[in-house]
Amino acid sequence: MHSELSIYVFILVFAFLSSLALLLTSVTHLNKVMPINWTVIDMTIYFVCCFLFLLGPSLIAQDLIRYHKHYSDITSHTYGHLVAAVLLGFTCMLLAVYIIWQSYKDYKGYMQFRPQRLSAVLA
Repeated sequence: MHSELSIYVFILVFAFLSSLALLLTSVTHLNKVMPINWTVIDMTIYFVCCFLFLLGPSLIAQDLIRYHKHYSDITSHTYGHLVAAVLLGFTCMLLAVYIIWQSYKDYKGYMQFRPQRLSAVLA
């Protein structure tokens, strides 16, 4: 069970650091300085986080079910914490899906607006 927990901790740290990096680039306006489409980068990073948030809690839930069936020495306190961690992970996955959906709507609107803006500049 320790390897699944270490994978889950890695997923949480990765998601926190990537979200912090995206927040810092937005706050310091580095996303406006660099000629990179940051919406696509946001969608990609949060898609990876969404997949990892699906994988991590699923591994913990699988071990939780296995230990609950085969070992009776797991305490209810530990069981409650692991259930809360699984629910929190799936909630974070749903939030990542929502962020991806919002970013896609912004990206789709930007791509539809872009040819009109370009033709206005060229005219």
